[in-house]
Amino acid sequence: MLRLSALAAMLLGVLGLVLATRTALASERTLFAEYEALGVAPRTLVRSTQVRIAMLSTLGVLAGLAGGLAAARLLSALVAVTGTGGRPLPPVEPVISWVEDLAVLAIAAVVGLTAAALLAGWVLRESAARRLRA
Repeated sequence: MLRLSALAAMLLGVLGLVLATRTALASERTLFAEYEALGVAPRTLVRSTQVRIAMLSTLGVLAGLAGGLAAARLLSALVAVTGTGGRPLPPVEPVISWVEDLAVLAIAAVVGLTAAALLAGWVLRESAARRLRA
């Protein structure tokens, strides 16, 4: 059940990244067109957008990992209370499967960043003049 909820959380995270990227790119269409009109290459705009999305996603993942580790430590301390108020036997210790967690993070990163790159390229395929009229 926990793996299923982790998979659902990963899918929601990727969906959130894609939607946030789409919204940001839609609001910056005219700005990108102005940069293109000033001589900035579309490839440079795509790369800068990808780097910005990757940095923000990395910060979000690190914050999520820190929150998850803190929650695991706090919850195991909370659950360790017994009816008599003593230490439980055997002691409750959090177990984190790092290999599986990192694999899920890698899959989410690849899918999310690939989708963000495709969206950035899609927005900039339209001519700068057409985007400026919008």
